[in-house]
Amino acid sequence: MLTNDGTQPNKRVISHGWRPETGFIKHDYSRYSEAILLYLLGMGAPKDPLPQTTWDAIERPLQIYAGIESLKEGPIFIHQMPCGYLDLRNQRDRLGFDYWVSCTNAMNIHRQFCMDHAAERQTYAQGFWGLNASDGPDGYAAFGAPEGHEDGTVSPTGALSSITFTPELAFEAAHTLYDKDVLWGNYGFVNAFNIDRNWYGLDVIGIDLGMALLAIENYRSGLVWKLMTSLIAPGLRAAGFHRTTEPEPRPVYLPMGDAIIR
Repeated sequence: MLTNDGTQPNKRVISHGWRPETGFIKHDYSRYSEAILLYLLGMGAPKDPLPQTTWDAIERPLQIYAGIESLKEGPIFIHQMPCGYLDLRNQRDRLGFDYWVSCTNAMNIHRQFCMDHAAERQTYAQGFWGLNASDGPDGYAAFGAPEGHEDGTVSPTGALSSITFTPELAFEAAHTLYDKDVLWGNYGFVNAFNIDRNWYGLDVIGIDLGMALLAIENYRSGLVWKLMTSLIAPGLRAAGFHRTTEPEPRPVYLPMGDAIIR
């Protein structure tokens, strides 16, 4: 998957996948995404681990919205999914990135974006936020903020899964969502809805609901993080993660010469 079966021996990022009929998918996990979990597991593998250079090869563009900085990606799940398994609080990698700060800031960016566009979208005007890869009135789509597709569709699990980063915002969102009774079904909240289009998804998508369950349990007890500790530790070491502390507000990126390591 790294070298496309040896056909690209110098490639340093992992392919999105492989199909029996057509071979390797043309796209790679070449920039910051949920795949940081994949890279860390790969670099920590006990046999034939990914080379450490793969971690450095990932592109990490930064964005600033409303004075808030984060690593740049649109759908909210990209920021949430790795930290469902990884407790990255108070850590930086060897490049100087603090992914926990970035993810926390991304939650605030998503909420602020929806507030800023409340005059244009009834969904946002009623206090809902969390743009995700989810069902939508025109089919499944990757909704995102501050850049990317948006039409007023939000994902309940997008807001709920912020509980480990921004618990006050998550609790507020949960109450607002629950008060709108059409969103609640046998398995919890629907996958997505759009008040502007009078559309409410009927399905519950397991991967999205599962992310919310992971986040809630980590908020309650840290159980998933504890279970993952020994499994992920070799990969974290390979990526140079280390405990560090700086004054609040902490920057997403800090050159290693300026970091305070402990």
